Amino acid sequence: MTDDSSQPSHSPATADDDVTPDDDADLDDDANPDDDANPDDRDATPTGSGNPGRAGRPVFDRRLINRSIVLVGLMGVGKSSVGRRLAQRLGIDFVDADTEIEKAAGLPIPEIFRLYGEAEFRRGERRVLARLLDEKPRIVATGGGAFMDEETRARIAADGVSIWLRADVAVIARRVMKRRHTRPLIAEGDAMATLERLVAERHPVYATADLSIDSTDAPHEVAVDAIIALLSRTWPALTATKRPRPQGGAASTTSPDTDPAAPQ
Repeated sequence: MTDDSSQPSHSPATADDDVTPDDDADLDDDANPDDDANPDDRDATPTGSGNPGRAGRPVFDRRLINRSIVLVGLMGVGKSSVGRRLAQRLGIDFVDADTEIEKAAGLPIPEIFRLYGEAEFRRGERRVLARLLDEKPRIVATGGGAFMDEETRARIAADGVSIWLRADVAVIARRVMKRRHTRPLIAEGDAMATLERLVAERHPVYATADLSIDSTDAPHEVAVDAIIALLSRTWPALTATKRPRPQGGAASTTSPDTDPAAPQ
């Protein structure tokens, strides 16, 4: 099985689950109906070098971005929704890691799990994320379980900048409950108890991310503004602690033909 995904994908990932990875299938895109109705989401001026954007909005010089910005967090926090808007504002590409895994494997994620199991999926996920981090800087939305993997977490820490989108369990529940049947982990049984368990287990790990912002019931563009303001304050000092990378990113050192996302 080969990875022929040389271009970033803009399609959503699959339904989220700890067994059907993973946790941001972009079903949270409709979590705030007013968000997509906000004209700022459709025609916000990209925040590039020397571009002031809309009046009063934070700006960040994209020429400084020499590594990918990786969004982590639980299902329903808006990683894909916020990630797409953030990429537009910064004038760089967006990619959904789960979609890239599916493209590499030639299978939907539930089928990867059914045929090969979680351990093989995680191995493929590590390879795909390593490739994405090797390639040009972009916004990367990860599945909720990706950052829980120690090896993946270490690779992101070395070569990317991780941002935790943090949300209270009540906010997450409001976003995911209406379509819980599409999320196998909470489709049956006590969904709130499951969400509370995930918060207890995962939040301490997500808290090791480089940066964090709160994902609330406000429009996603509010989270985008918060991220850009945070990046503008912290980027030089933060990236100075990372493994050096060429300005503007680096070519991939992983051949797509040898980067399967599932067993051969």
